[in-house]
Amino acid sequence: YKGEQFIAVACGGNFQLNSCTVTGPVNGTNTGGTFQSTGSMTVPASTTTQLNVTGSGFTVNSNLVINTASGLLRNNNVANVTAGDKTFTGDITNSVGATWTEDGSGWTRVLNSNDFLNQGTLNLPGGLNWNQNSGTNTLTNTGTINKTSGGTFTANNISSVTNNGTIAIASGGGTFQATSTAYSGTGTATVVSGGLMRLNSCTITGPINGVTSGTGGFDSIGTLTVGAGGASLNVTGNGFTLNGSKAGTPMLTNNA
Repeated sequence: YKGEQFIAVACGGNFQLNSCTVTGPVNGTNTGGTFQSTGSMTVPASTTTQLNVTGSGFTVNSNLVINTASGLLRNNNVANVTAGDKTFTGDITNSVGATWTEDGSGWTRVLNSNDFLNQGTLNLPGGLNWNQNSGTNTLTNTGTINKTSGGTFTANNISSVTNNGTIAIASGGGTFQATSTAYSGTGTATVVSGGLMRLNSCTITGPINGVTSGTGGFDSIGTLTVGAGGASLNVTGNGFTLNGSKAGTPMLTNNA
């Protein structure tokens, strides 16, 4: 599918890319219909496939196979990932001004050499696991990640979680958990009542910034390891809670 034309899907309509290799932009508008991928959607090497679907957006109802030799899937408008376990291979960017929303029913994304860059809005309702399977997998945020609707989102054993934007855990939003990964970044996690930011057996470097209020919390469990160059805890409100142990010889400084 080369996708240079504009596809308009109205209420009750269905445009489907079923096990397609997509080499061009996916351009269209969705006004209450279904605009989706099924089976496996493939992006070839040295290709950037852009999702440009406005309205209700594009539905990822498939595995994503993005060639790791400079392949990229870039969402520029609205993308929604459906229920069910899925495998994501290769790099994904959610652009400035774009929205990527995951299903929050406790499913798993199996990651293979996947660098997910969020420059826009990444919505994580309910429970979801992003699990490292093979290669180097990262989550980098320069926009806003919204954790809502209870449950736990876990970035599990991926190489790094870097927050240079905002992680916002809403009232009753549940837990954003980084597990067995390197956590860093100049951004801030904001946590209100019913929310929790948790570092589970992580290595931290640089500033760890947070703002908590009400019963919102920011804590660590397992062993919190301070990486090269040290780390500083800058969590205001209820502060940072060290529930496990601390390891590593570099300095850990508490500033709040």
